[in-house]
Amino acid sequence: ETIIGHIMLTKTYISRGHEKQVALLLSPVCMQLEYRNMGVGSQLIRYSLDAAKSNGYKTVFLVGQPEYYHRFGFQSIADFGIIDTGDIPVQYTMVVELEEGFLAGQGGVVTIY
Repeated sequence: ETIIGHIMLTKTYISRGHEKQVALLLSPVCMQLEYRNMGVGSQLIRYSLDAAKSNGYKTVFLVGQPEYYHRFGFQSIADFGIIDTGDIPVQYTMVVELEEGFLAGQGGVVTIY
């Protein structure tokens, strides 16, 4: 067997004052060059989001190109009033709700690096 791609989800947290809520960070998504643009990366992302949801997670964060990740439902964290503790430009810091409306009106701080 040959490994042609890799995806990883790790725990991160949304902080709201003294409260911390568990979330996931999607990084990295890697593909061997000869298998790029064949839809395998998209399949890995969709599978990972489905697995995260079925395991009870409500949100997944990432840093990436909006043009690519919007197709999976990712939006800017600014749309939800969430800020990142790092210095990554906000347009590249995104989140997807695995439970629709979960982040509505909550805001918070997340560490993505």
